[in-house]
Amino acid sequence: MKAKTIVIIILLMAAGLKTKADNLWTVNNPSGSTFRISRSGDTSITETVKYRTVSLGAIAGQHFTELNGEVTFNPGDTYKEITVTETTPAQNAHEAYKWQTGAKRKYRFEVTDQGGFYLHHCDREITTGTSINSDNVYAEKELVINSGIITVTDGGYAQAYHSVSYNDYYTAAAPKKYLVAAGAELRMTVTFNAREADDGYQYIQIYANTTADKDHTDTGAGDGNPGTINYSRYMAGFTIDGNVSSTYYPYTFPLTSKGSNCGSVAHPWANNSNGNLEQQYFNSNCRASDGRLIIPTDLSSLYIRLNASGHNNDSWYAQNVKAHIQAVDVTKPTVLAYSVAPGRHSRGNYFYVTVAFSEIVIASSSSKLTSNWGDLSYVGGSGSNVLTFRRYIPDNASSPLNITGFSGITDLGGKAPSSISATNLCSVEGNYSFTITYNLNEGSVASANPTSYTYETANITLNNPTRLGYTFTGWTGSNGNTPQTSVTIANHSHGNKSYTANWSKDTYTITYDGLEGATFQTSKNSYTVDSPDIILDTPSKTGYDFTGWTGSNGSTPQKTVTIETGSTENKTYTANWSPHHYTVLLYGNGADSGQMLPMDFVYDEAQALSVCTFKRSGHVFSGWSLGSSDEVVYTDGQVVSNLTDGTGAVILRAQWTFIWGDNLEVQNGSSENSAYVITSTAGLDLLAAEVNAGNSFDGKYFKLGYNIVYTHGGDI
Repeated sequence: MKAKTIVIIILLMAAGLKTKADNLWTVNNPSGSTFRISRSGDTSITETVKYRTVSLGAIAGQHFTELNGEVTFNPGDTYKEITVTETTPAQNAHEAYKWQTGAKRKYRFEVTDQGGFYLHHCDREITTGTSINSDNVYAEKELVINSGIITVTDGGYAQAYHSVSYNDYYTAAAPKKYLVAAGAELRMTVTFNAREADDGYQYIQIYANTTADKDHTDTGAGDGNPGTINYSRYMAGFTIDGNVSSTYYPYTFPLTSKGSNCGSVAHPWANNSNGNLEQQYFNSNCRASDGRLIIPTDLSSLYIRLNASGHNNDSWYAQNVKAHIQAVDVTKPTVLAYSVAPGRHSRGNYFYVTVAFSEIVIASSSSKLTSNWGDLSYVGGSGSNVLTFRRYIPDNASSPLNITGFSGITDLGGKAPSSISATNLCSVEGNYSFTITYNLNEGSVASANPTSYTYETANITLNNPTRLGYTFTGWTGSNGNTPQTSVTIANHSHGNKSYTANWSKDTYTITYDGLEGATFQTSKNSYTVDSPDIILDTPSKTGYDFTGWTGSNGSTPQKTVTIETGSTENKTYTANWSPHHYTVLLYGNGADSGQMLPMDFVYDEAQALSVCTFKRSGHVFSGWSLGSSDEVVYTDGQVVSNLTDGTGAVILRAQWTFIWGDNLEVQNGSSENSAYVITSTAGLDLLAAEVNAGNSFDGKYFKLGYNIVYTHGGDI
């Protein structure tokens, strides 16, 4: 009899597992001003994203047309393309929009989710305007007026008109319109070498006009006085040498170390021990702090006039005449405009503030704007007149955005703006409500999970579902592809969320008891919720009738037990048995007298055999044999059990031993050699009884096998 070992097998089965993570979004610039928004992941769903343009050196309204929109991806769509219209700054636009230190400016195409949270961006450089070499803008430039010899007579200022090619200066430094826009100041000196042909006085006038006016000249020079300053910006009278000489001496005008209306100054020029300054005049507001001549930045004409006077004919020579011009940064950059990039302005979203300046400005990674919403970090635009800064809208933002200050911003001359401030640039919008969707895969949740949330919603820990016959192994989806049994949507999260419940099918055990000594072989040791109906196998046991199973099916034994499809939980069943009843028949087997009744036995219950009441003359009872055998297997009154398995009656036959001998073939009393052997008091008593009864033993031989002692009488 054998009991089956129950093996518990756990099968991990994922029911309807769907490993969906959030889609990945990218933006690139495949050609021209077209941007491609691409998605990868689950492209079978419909999704809408927002897009916007952000100024980064290139500014909306001047270099491109601002965009602020959204695009919907239908099932199967993997990309959408949006084109930005790029423009050239208008003719009447501030000139600073047309110049930068390089040939390119940049703007950004950015994609956000519907709540305004960043997904991806692509920056695009565009070639526009004119490049300025920032190292040369404020460096002094030398322009050759005449590299040869100029002969100057006393014919008046009109006879010696020498134009300066000022456009050559702007080409070497920066475009005139840019310097005008930047508020730069042009400072100038003129140098030449001179000698006298005739002894007299020499004169120079410098004209720098925004409108050419060569007709208004002053001819009233004399005796070292250059005349009146009405029409020119600068006039000077000087002498070269007391005597006519072939030596050329160096001169610089204005003489920066002397006053605007100084008297005669002897030998003020270095390396010139002969020349004297007689007089120099500056027109009003035309002298710089360093003594140089200020000329209009927005020049329309620039020229010098030379003259002479004295007794008789007076003339002199000038050679290697040069103008030295330098733009000087005397003004701080001013703000032309403030703008905020379009898009949603909710707490947690990034916002961009762009500041346009009157001139090119420089910034670095440490530059920032300060505001009532916190510090904004520099993003781009350095080397142009447009700077952009960014930060996220903090939780405590409530009032409109105000810019209150800055740091790390200078123009090309190193000057910082006087101030940067603006009020009510934009207001805080309410947070977008994102959706939360669930695929429970046939499960259910006792307490429903929320179906939406915002950036400001407190932590949400998902309630886990249950499913009959399954163990919940975790959520996948927006939390990743590895199932997690504890998922929290943290405060400050954003984006639509999708979660799928994952399950492992439970395997339940079937345990069998009450099988000791039974024969039972079965493969029905486990099951799942969707297993087909299971009918329990029937055990067998020698000496018993199987009356049925009890346990998980109840306390009333049932021979047929079915575990139906859809059942759950581990099952335990106990086999119940009814023992067989059988009859033992006792036969005398040659007995002369006596009668014994049949005996009733129960299988596995021990019981004493009835004491033998059969009698047989000349014999003593020696025990019981089983069936037709003569072999003694049970003694008189022996306690026995399980004489049969309960099928049919058991026959026990009395077995006898001849009282005067064991071998009747030899011991038949016919001779001395075959005499009956008496070995007990019973043998003697039997012989006496036989004789007393009149039985004759003539011719029979008896002998004692042992000394026989009667315990209740005397010796024979």
